[in-house]
Amino acid sequence: MSGRRPDRPVNRLLAVNVNGAEQWVLIRGSSSYNPVLLFLHGGPGFAQIGFAPAFQRELEEHFLVVNWDQRGAGKSYTAHAVSEDTTLETYIADTAELVRWLLANTGQTKAFLVGHSWGSTLGIHAVRRHPELFSAFVGTGFGVQFQEGERSSLQHLLAEAERRGDGKALRRLQAIQFPITEDTFDSYIKEKAKWMGRFGGYFHAKTGPLFRRALTSMAVSRRYSVRDYVRFVQGMRLGREVARRIILEADLFRQVPEVDVPVVFCIGRHDLHTPFALARRYFEALRAPAKHWVWFDHSAHSPPFEEPRRFAEVLAELLPPLKAP
Repeated sequence: MSGRRPDRPVNRLLAVNVNGAEQWVLIRGSSSYNPVLLFLHGGPGFAQIGFAPAFQRELEEHFLVVNWDQRGAGKSYTAHAVSEDTTLETYIADTAELVRWLLANTGQTKAFLVGHSWGSTLGIHAVRRHPELFSAFVGTGFGVQFQEGERSSLQHLLAEAERRGDGKALRRLQAIQFPITEDTFDSYIKEKAKWMGRFGGYFHAKTGPLFRRALTSMAVSRRYSVRDYVRFVQGMRLGREVARRIILEADLFRQVPEVDVPVVFCIGRHDLHTPFALARRYFEALRAPAKHWVWFDHSAHSPPFEEPRRFAEVLAELLPPLKAP
């Protein structure tokens, strides 16, 4: 008799003890033999178990897609999940611990890692620290250097306000002072969100209803209870506290100049939230065994959700040849 386990579709929602904290994962794929692909969500508190599967049908044909509500986010939210002692190192350790658990439970030797927005920052740190766990890294909505990126975003907003003759927007935006500090972070993020939502840069014009679709998917999801929706909102607030301490000092040019795994940058041509020009500079400076840059012409900050079919096609083409035997 063969010792090979039976092949079947996978659809598992479960809590995993990750470094002493209960954290939830959703594992889905058309085959239990698909290679593991762990998705690091943005935020830090923008958990995606509740909505991401609606955008990942094609991706699940090629990969065992793991959506993870990170420490303190979504279903993984608790009042004490994150403290003043929680640092970037905490999230790197969580990522490595979860990947080890996934590999042990699938019989695979390495995983693919995808990071979106904050997840791209976390992901590039994780693959630098633990290259033995990963076959490749995919970054999208890439947060590279917080202060410089925000200056660039602000220039876009100012130019758009001037083009539209919006005097109120000009006054509010011209009042913003750099560098952004822990004391000014919350007010800055709210001000930026207001005008970025009005002037564009988060989503491409053709995918503007995307956020509503994500919220609708979450509302009808059987994976989130009413209590989980409350946790999602609480996790978003908690994520801002984490961001104040971690993201303010982000500078990947200095912190991660090289990695020992292949990298793929999937970048929206209209992304002005984490400006694509800065991501391109980092891509060119980053030293890696192999590098691929892929434009998404109909996306801004979120190619996996604005162009999910193309995102799946790109990953299905580029990643399997990189998989460890």
